[in-house]
Formats: sequence, structure tokens, C-alpha cells
Amino acid sequence: MLVPLTETERPALIADFQESFEHFQGNPQGSFVGERLAACEQHPSGPSEGSATAQPILPLSDIEESLNAPGALAYRILEDGEVVGNVILTVVGHRGEVLLSR
Repeated sequence: MLVPLTETERPALIADFQESFEHFQGNPQGSFVGERLAACEQHPSGPSEGSATAQPILPLSDIEESLNAPGALAYRILEDGEVVGNVILTVVGHRGEVLLSR
């Protein structure tokens, strides 16, 4: 069941997205997460893993950009009353685009 995101659930949705992208860090299987990791490895001057300044794979700014995109709709995906996923999408006319999903 899709349930529209409420403002009080926004921090939980953001945390869920960041956690899910971190989960794939060790096994990105060619996803854009893997591309981001490869880019970080090519720039050793960046923060090291585990350092206090290390940035999450999916930065808050990327999530906020998706949530604030024109026409963006954010939903929590529920199964048996529990959150099992999230999605941010846009729909223009008869065409939709998934901005982020977990």
C-alpha cells in the first residue's frame, strides 16, 4: 500500500534512503552507487571511510532535491502496517519518473 509522506515522517524517509544506499556499498553490482564509490576511490584526498567528515553515499542534498522537485510525490510503502520501502516520483501528464526508491 502506498501512503503519502507526511512532514513528520520526512526525517525517517531520509534516514531510510541513506541506510539503504549504504547497505549496497559493499556490493553495488554496477549501480550508480558503484560509480560514486569508484569516483571517491579515484580522489584519495576525500574523507576516508569511517572518518567524522565522511559523507553518506546518498547525500541529504540529493534526497532534498528529489523531494523538492517540481511535481514530486513521496510515498511510504506499507505491508501489514509496516514500512517496507519508500518512493519519490514525478508524474507529468501520462508519464511518470521515479526519482528515488528503496
